Amino acid sequence: MDIASLGIIPVLLLGACVGSFLNVVIYRLPIGLSISKPRWSFCPTCEKRIPPQCNIPILGWLFLGGRCRDCKSPISTMYPVVEAATALLFVLIWDAIVVAKVIPGGGLMANDWPMVVAALFLFAGLLASSAMDLETYSIHIQIPVVAIVVAVICHAIRGLPAGGDQNATLLPPALCGIGLAMGVGWLVSLPFQKPAAPPNHDPTVPPEPTIRSDPAPVLIQPPWRFQPIPVLLLVTIVVGLSAWQALAPSVGFHIAIPPAGQRAIVGSGVLLLILILASLESRESDVQIVDDLERERPLARAMAMRELASFLPALVAGAVALAWLRYGGHVGHSWKTLLTVKAFQGEWSSHAAGGLHALAAGILAAAVGWAVRILGTLAFGKEAFGSGDIFIMASIGAVGGLWLVLVGFLVSSILALVGVLATSFKKTSRAIPFGPWLSLGALVSLWLLSPLTTFFSPLGWFVWAVISGQPGHGFGD
Repeated sequence: MDIASLGIIPVLLLGACVGSFLNVVIYRLPIGLSISKPRWSFCPTCEKRIPPQCNIPILGWLFLGGRCRDCKSPISTMYPVVEAATALLFVLIWDAIVVAKVIPGGGLMANDWPMVVAALFLFAGLLASSAMDLETYSIHIQIPVVAIVVAVICHAIRGLPAGGDQNATLLPPALCGIGLAMGVGWLVSLPFQKPAAPPNHDPTVPPEPTIRSDPAPVLIQPPWRFQPIPVLLLVTIVVGLSAWQALAPSVGFHIAIPPAGQRAIVGSGVLLLILILASLESRESDVQIVDDLERERPLARAMAMRELASFLPALVAGAVALAWLRYGGHVGHSWKTLLTVKAFQGEWSSHAAGGLHALAAGILAAAVGWAVRILGTLAFGKEAFGSGDIFIMASIGAVGGLWLVLVGFLVSSILALVGVLATSFKKTSRAIPFGPWLSLGALVSLWLLSPLTTFFSPLGWFVWAVISGQPGHGFGD
């Protein structure tokens, strides 16, 4: 057994333990509690400390019969599901990067371990954000920001991907420079931006009464029952995929999909099912978010124009950088050419370029998200894209590059449509958060990144040639 096979066991256990910590994040952040104080887990009902022997991931919930040891209050099935789902995520990421080597330019564990760390941080954070988004339609930006910081550090440690300018996922240096200039422009303008007005704030309109004239319906929940079968089934699938990956990674069903792809389909399908089942549950926040969107509709386009105005310094900085690069004859430089310049020679230059590339990709991914939000809001007259989803896109871009964001956005749109159709028969509200689907789309896109990047890269070359005025210099050229 090689290192890929041996590593799956600690990765599986690490995922379950990280899932236990994510439960703390998911519970505490939305209600304003610190995730570090107190340092121990406690029952939300009686607030008594949960002893270590009862806090073992998954097993602790099963041992307690799904109830608090002290007050006997029910412990939601969400807790072991999050722990098992995190373990499944870690197994799938290890399979993708280390076993199947789906990341272009990868192949050696000695070089790829920073990518593994960055991806684990990213998808653990995306799982926590997805759980909170499903419950409250809100995302705490601290989570994707941490993922961005970790991504920049990990890419700096790794350096530029193998393959250099022939790597289709590597952005041209000039495009990275434009992205970094936009980031600087936004940071410089940040202290001068006025705080955003509260949603639906109009000084000419009196505030609405605090008591709703049409109160939301009370959701009557059935009596809680201890149901270990779904949790045990999920754990069985996770262990089965881990055993398949460790003992026979190259053996699969006789179909035109590699074994790693078959495991990815099974794992992603399980996560898709969990997401659909979670979306089926009706919550009071479903009604609230629809009401909020309707109340904000008259001011949606004005809000979008204010957001566009706040980003003008970043757009101007990007345009100035493009003009300087284009008319100074620097726009066509490749990474190989740039790193042979005397001022950038040395082992440090590749590592610095790797970190800056990750940061630039995150900024450009956020720019794509803001463009979707602003243009969509102007076109449809209501909020078209959540600002929290933009931070998710930025974190995905910092870890996996701009292409992973573009491919993931396409895949997530298809998955979200599947989710809407699958939940339409039960949910009375059409509201559905996009963040979880964006996260799942990014995971699925890990396996699709190489073929879809190859397929769409000619379009990327054409767009970049138009922008740069340098035909032949494009993505991966």
